[in-house]
Amino acid sequence: MSRSLERRVAGLVIGLAVAPMIATIVTQWGSDYLPVQDFAVMDLRVRDVLTADTPLVGVYSQFAWNHPGPIVFWLLAPFSWISGGAGWGLVVGTATIQAAAVLVTSAIAWKFHGPRWAAFWAVLSAISYGATGPWMLLEPWNPHIAFPIFILFLCIAWHATTEPGALVASLLVVGSMLVQLHVGYVPLVGAVGAWTLFVVIRSRRRDDEPIPLAPIVRRASPALLVLWAPPIAENLARPPGNFPHLLSYFVLGGSSEPRAGLNRALGLVANQFRLLPPWAGGTSDLDPSTGLATGSSIWWLIVPTLLAVAGVGLWRGSPRRIRALLELSWLLSVVGIVTLTLLRGKVAPYLFYWRIPLAVLLVGAVAAAVWTRFPPSFRIAGGPYLSMLAVPIVMVVAISGTVDVVRAGPEVSPFEAATRRLVAEVQQAGGPKETTIIRWAGSPLGGLQTGVLNELDRRGAEVHIDEGAGYEYGYHRVLPIEQASEIWYVAEQGFAFSVLSGVPGARVVAAQTPLDQNEEAELRVLQRKAASRLHGGNQASKIQQLDSPLVVFGLTTETLSEPQQRRLAELNTLVERSEMCRCGIVAFDATASPAQLGDERVIPLQG
Repeated sequence: MSRSLERRVAGLVIGLAVAPMIATIVTQWGSDYLPVQDFAVMDLRVRDVLTADTPLVGVYSQFAWNHPGPIVFWLLAPFSWISGGAGWGLVVGTATIQAAAVLVTSAIAWKFHGPRWAAFWAVLSAISYGATGPWMLLEPWNPHIAFPIFILFLCIAWHATTEPGALVASLLVVGSMLVQLHVGYVPLVGAVGAWTLFVVIRSRRRDDEPIPLAPIVRRASPALLVLWAPPIAENLARPPGNFPHLLSYFVLGGSSEPRAGLNRALGLVANQFRLLPPWAGGTSDLDPSTGLATGSSIWWLIVPTLLAVAGVGLWRGSPRRIRALLELSWLLSVVGIVTLTLLRGKVAPYLFYWRIPLAVLLVGAVAAAVWTRFPPSFRIAGGPYLSMLAVPIVMVVAISGTVDVVRAGPEVSPFEAATRRLVAEVQQAGGPKETTIIRWAGSPLGGLQTGVLNELDRRGAEVHIDEGAGYEYGYHRVLPIEQASEIWYVAEQGFAFSVLSGVPGARVVAAQTPLDQNEEAELRVLQRKAASRLHGGNQASKIQQLDSPLVVFGLTTETLSEPQQRRLAELNTLVERSEMCRCGIVAFDATASPAQLGDERVIPLQG
């Protein structure tokens, strides 16, 4: 195979690796995508870029802190402007940024190490994506954007240690971007950065060469200043600022959330080395009922252990780039386990997407080291054909990912349609007053409230949120309760809507139900009666089950009679089969809302 053909094969592999991203851009351009959940808040804050309330810190967390910096909003803002503020701009922007990260990773490997190594990193990226799903591209979210940028960071670190001192400035900038995108990358970025610095210093001293600190500082300073000046300014403008909250939560024990622990951490790592791991076509360890990662038997850790032992044996005598790759994989394996052990709260997969490329990197590093043990004549003759083996591997992932993206369509969440209908109904009624505060009721998990808030804001309505939520939605949207005229509660759960709409003074602003008028009225009465009798006692938790067809198994005749229980279950079954949310918006006078009056009939308003 000629060098020109080898280059064409590597180019094909890289092109296939970004094919799902390109498919996302093509299919989502100009779509009617309407973001809900955290994506709606992302959309809201992206539109704030270059306004008087430009985001200075990153995406909010449920634990009342923000990710360290605003880079995600700034990266997506141009795409929002191109789309005229439409929601599809975020999806196209997310896919474009991810494609750019994969292309830059391959370009660095190609420029400094040749097309074979470019193909290596493209394969690593493609296989890592194969363990996720189309939502990685279709959901505009900071953990998704960080995923390929982490692989780019690893590639830069690898090159910086094979040619000591090269691209260290780029490593600092990309590492800063990663930390700003998601604080969970701090341990990995810190460890890789320290390792890179150690290797550079050791190599320079061994070769009696000066450490190029001045050029590194000169190249990195402007970008680092742009990246870190805003969060520093935020801490000065709104003391105590975001950094103390991060420090309290992660370092000073300011959280009651339990840690994952070593056993869970080992199981999460072991999952990536099963007989058929997720990145090789196997199933993930996601529990569909909870959305959490369950991990696998720690006995599967024998696989990475054997790979690490083999790598140690192969390290000596391998070329520098292979040794660096092995060292990087070992370091990340150890730091990954420690990071997972210290993980707080729910073991949600988006918190550690990085475990996927870490596993692929370990396998790839050992495979590359094994290849160097073949006779030179064989490697010279067979090397080009080895590159061709990457084509079918990446092609399978590319075709699968592209098909998934095309099939997905413009809607990502079932609450998008509900948001669209409710907002249309609100606008037909004249929209919210200028001093309206919008809250959620019951549960916010489906993201209906954020979807309604964002869509009304996009369409020019003046909407507000409560004091204390400025870090999430933007401080210019905060309105003190004494200045509000109305409180709107967005209820995405049927029982919450039933209870709220029955409170004296309630006004139904908009509603959606799959039932006819009589059935809807009957269901509201049954849920209100059951909620009022369950509230305040040991059975209060059963209120959350009032939308379930299985509700009869949790109620007694003291709550509802047996015929009423059966009827409640029948109506809930009709709602569930419709696959349509039974939800709505209920308004109250600001001085007489259930929250202000402490009304015991509202179950519950907000957590």
